[in-house]
Amino acid sequence: MNRPWLQLVLQVLLVVVALPLVLAVALVTLPLVLLEQIGDYLILRLHCRRRACWSYLVVSPRSNWNNVIENNLAPALPEGVGLVWKRRHDRAPTPIRPWRVLIWAAAGQAKPCLVRVTWRRLHVVSLHASLRPLKGAARDPATQAQLRAVLEQVLRERC
Repeated sequence: MNRPWLQLVLQVLLVVVALPLVLAVALVTLPLVLLEQIGDYLILRLHCRRRACWSYLVVSPRSNWNNVIENNLAPALPEGVGLVWKRRHDRAPTPIRPWRVLIWAAAGQAKPCLVRVTWRRLHVVSLHASLRPLKGAARDPATQAQLRAVLEQVLRERC
């Protein structure tokens, strides 16, 4: 026997029961997610205060940036700028919690990028285009000086 009216009643009943249930779950979980985001940001600020480091260079091992970062960029970082790897296969796979906030802030930006932590928000500036001409350079003090100058200029102007 085919009863289309019974199927219609069951579908309406399912919507009437499921919709309030989904809304209730959303109303309970959204404030928890918001509190977690606020907590993560406060943990990041505490981490920055303890280390006296409010700017971080977020880098990724993609596109052959490894050699440039390890040989020239890491030694040339100005004082007060930290280095955060998005993911390294030879390092611990899960970064510490404050660094995950920085990595998520830099999502969608071409790496390497500079993330500046302020009291209200995170400022993200992509350095990919300005560092690309120096990408193929070997370990060289002159290249390190150029990189340091570029980083200090970006910190002064954009952050």
